[in-house]
Amino acid sequence: MGIISRCAPMAFALVLVNVLCAHALLLPQVTPPSTKSGASKPAQIIIQTSPNAQVYLDDVFKAQASPQGRLVIENPKPGDHALRITLTGKRDYEQEVAVTWGQVTKIKAMLADLTGTVMVQTSPEAAVYLDGSSRGTTDAKGQLAIPDVAAGSHPLRVTALG
Repeated sequence: MGIISRCAPMAFALVLVNVLCAHALLLPQVTPPSTKSGASKPAQIIIQTSPNAQVYLDDVFKAQASPQGRLVIENPKPGDHALRITLTGKRDYEQEVAVTWGQVTKIKAMLADLTGTVMVQTSPEAAVYLDGSSRGTTDAKGQLAIPDVAAGSHPLRVTALG
């Protein structure tokens, strides 16, 4: 067997390796971009508030919060929006919300109890107690205003000399 016949398989193998390497350089493996990036996801507004509160975005009713007080608004349009949350017996919550494409906006909206003023009209210099706490004495006309009283029933006691 001659040198040429012994070298031919080795030469063929070297040519094959060179062709495969050249092919690998010409056709690199490219991983397509992930579709899970923040820019490809729509925006969300996640609200934590009072249970069963009514939620409005730009004065359009969106939904009622869950019994746990949670609501997710899916895919709101990017930009500034007016958020309003209401519930009977509570003070409305209002806030401007800036929505950005692909971002999650979290809002904690605690609804305060509605309050009122209790007006007491009785004898002058009478001591007034509300919910077991002293709230002052009436003036010379027998009047006393008690501000910031939560809605509902409250025990009221008035005492005066005589």
